[in-house]
Amino acid sequence: MIQIQFFAFLLILVIPYFVLSVPGISQTMVRTVTVSALLFAAPVAILWFGLKSEMIRPGAKLHQPQFDGVRPQIERNLRLLVLAFCAIVLYFGTIPIAKDLLRLAAGQKPLHITETVIRESQGFKSPLLSVGLSHDTKDYYLYYRIKPLLVGHTYEFVVLPQSRLILDYRPD
Repeated sequence: MIQIQFFAFLLILVIPYFVLSVPGISQTMVRTVTVSALLFAAPVAILWFGLKSEMIRPGAKLHQPQFDGVRPQIERNLRLLVLAFCAIVLYFGTIPIAKDLLRLAAGQKPLHITETVIRESQGFKSPLLSVGLSHDTKDYYLYYRIKPLLVGHTYEFVVLPQSRLILDYRPD
């Protein structure tokens, strides 16, 4: 089990940084493939976890005999919570990227916009960076940042319109 978790950690969080750092490789293509694989695999993994895993494991406090009457309801509610999270990831992550990929397959090109970065935020150890641009109140999303992106500087961005995914950027 630990080997699978370690392999998933490497595949999702470490390897994309190395691939994006290789000179001569298209940032746009690598980021499109990596992020779409991540966003298509995430709901499947969450669904598998919600339906197949043991929510209350042996040795947990709720696994003691005095909780036998309420354990099934707690497990059901935990599964429903995980499935709701899966629906959120699907709706806000997977469906927008799927629409963008269908548009790319139909021949539509990604947008090229030149804007100033007004804010950025990143969760702890997250490959995702939320970027606020000067022309829009909604954030754009950059996965696996390897080049500096500085607040107050202007960049030319290559973005997917529906998912608001930044595929590449360079100083203007």
